[in-house]
Amino acid sequence: MPRYNLENKRGVINAKKNVDYHASKGHVIDQKHIKKTRSNLQNRSLHLYYKLVAEALLEVGYNFIYRNPFTGDEIEVPYTEDLVKKRIWQPLQETLFKIESTTKLETHMINDILTVLTPWLTNINKYVSFPNKNDLLIKQMNELDK
Repeated sequence: MPRYNLENKRGVINAKKNVDYHASKGHVIDQKHIKKTRSNLQNRSLHLYYKLVAEALLEVGYNFIYRNPFTGDEIEVPYTEDLVKKRIWQPLQETLFKIESTTKLETHMINDILTVLTPWLTNINKYVSFPNKNDLLIKQMNELDK
């Protein structure tokens, strides 16, 4: 079943055409409301934020400590985008919203997590702002230069 974004005129027109077509054929159709989570731009911004946080943690000398479950040995691992997502961001979202997957986050939830995370980063003398459109454009231009 196709998806239609009913927030824009084209989506409404296409949805109506689809319903009219199925009505003319006497079909029974199912409709499902899909709660809007976040845009592709917000998703890219979120992943860029993980990377920026990892870089900030490395700048102040923070590493992730992995404890070997068999020997108990500790291994220091530099923070990465993925470690920030899995070991910092996701535990916060699970605690605050009981949501495991970042794909289910809504914009206001991201803002709430940032409200918790930003003071912690500031306490270690690192302020990491959430990326905006300009930050993403600069990142894309830098990647083209590589």
